Amino acid sequence: MTEFVSPVVSSQASFFREEALVVNLLTQCATFCSGDSDGNVLPSPQESINEELAKISASAHKVIQVIETYQEQPAILDASLEVMVTPIMAGFRQVVAKHTAHVTKETGPSSPTQSTAFPFGRFTSSRLIRLSRLLYTICKVRGYKKVVRLFPHEVADLEPVFHLLQAQDTDDHDTWHVRYSLLLWMSIIVIVPFDLQSIDSSVGSTDGPSLVDRIIAVCKMYLRDSGPVRNAAALCLSKLLTRPDMEARHLTEFLVWANSVVAASVPSSDVGDEMAGETKSGGHILSTPLKHGQRTLSGTHQHQQIFLSTGALETLVLVFKHGHRQQMEGRIPAVAECMELATRATASGKASTLQRKLTMKLSQRVGLQYLPPRVAKWRYQRGQRSLLDNMNSAAASSSTAATEVQVQDIELEEKEKDDEEEEDEEDEDEEEVPEETDDVIEVLLKGLRDKDTVVRWSAAK
Repeated sequence: MTEFVSPVVSSQASFFREEALVVNLLTQCATFCSGDSDGNVLPSPQESINEELAKISASAHKVIQVIETYQEQPAILDASLEVMVTPIMAGFRQVVAKHTAHVTKETGPSSPTQSTAFPFGRFTSSRLIRLSRLLYTICKVRGYKKVVRLFPHEVADLEPVFHLLQAQDTDDHDTWHVRYSLLLWMSIIVIVPFDLQSIDSSVGSTDGPSLVDRIIAVCKMYLRDSGPVRNAAALCLSKLLTRPDMEARHLTEFLVWANSVVAASVPSSDVGDEMAGETKSGGHILSTPLKHGQRTLSGTHQHQQIFLSTGALETLVLVFKHGHRQQMEGRIPAVAECMELATRATASGKASTLQRKLTMKLSQRVGLQYLPPRVAKWRYQRGQRSLLDNMNSAAASSSTAATEVQVQDIELEEKEKDDEEEEDEEDEDEEEVPEETDDVIEVLLKGLRDKDTVVRWSAAK
């Protein structure tokens, strides 16, 4: 009699079942249809929508729905990421080519290098918006680190992609997916192994800022954003500033700027509990009349300053993550001052959860820079090897060699043990931990008792 085994019912998927459907729909979404607008003006909602465009929009919506079902198991998409990203980026490159042709037709081939913002007017594209939303959905589900490595990163794409980024309308909040996708694409292009001055077409032709200065300025502008665009801008800026051939002044100037931004977001000590437009009387807060628009403008400026300081902190964290130790030498005091200001805001309770988390990350990475580098003693040492010496030693007489070798091996082992013990004692005696490390440890210990789990987790790491 066979034993009955109840079937196991599981809601977890084991493979990407809809791969063929999703790839087919993505290929359709990446193509240009008759209803798409690749130009300066998008079709108004009142206009009749083309049937082909409506079909492609429905396909894009279907793809987003399918991909979002794998948020709990994103690793299943790994085997299919390349075939999904390839048609999307092919559509991106076609839009970039259309924008370059549009600029060349309207203003001539030399004008793209003569302006810093909106050089060719605002360029909007319904296909670009559609592809950006699809790309953001894939990055949201699987993570940008897995997706960005599949982007094309040719040298010829740097300036056209950056010009298309400059032509985006920063006030259009419905198209933030486009700015996020272009900044994410820029983060992989700016690390091409070529001198950026050789790529810059404005060198020798104009007296304006260089390509690097313009990229840094645009990324700083997008650090004010309150959404994923800020994350992409911080990533692009950190990749650019930590290039091995990048001039030291760019990194130094950014550290000074970040320090001033964080300092401006920290409330001064003499303010205390007083607020704008309010006075205290007998322990009660009495509101005083404000001029028309004063409260609104102050609140708007305060929110923008908070977003900007968060973006500056995130960029500093990524700079210390991607940068080499030699690049950070001599610049730690400026970052330490910025960290102290962020810690002061955290202690006063004025910092958000994300700012406290970034403060913990920045503190531990600055603390690692303070510690002297240690070389592992168990590392592999190749030494010197010669085939000729081995052949000569093998051909030599070995009558008394066995006994001598054994004695030499024993003596050598004892000598190595003694040397290692002496080196360990010398290292323990000679290593001096900087005093600044105590401040870093104190910040991390305070982070362990934070009310938010994500902050405690970052401090524990």
